[in-house]
Amino acid sequence: MTSRTVFFDGAYFEAPEGLSVEEWLTAVKADPRTDDGMKEWAGKLAAAFRDAGVE
Repeated sequence: MTSRTVFFDGAYFEAPEGLSVEEWLTAVKADPRTDDGMKEWAGKLAAAFRDAGVE
């Protein structure tokens, strides 16, 4: 685990290198293959990263 790792929704997730949390979330939401449920979940994961101090 690194400083970019959070425990969320029963699993560990690591923020992607080279992207801020906001850049990642924007990319997820812009992807036409992402449905509304996944966009909502990604927003919650981004909030967990922010709460953990990951930028």
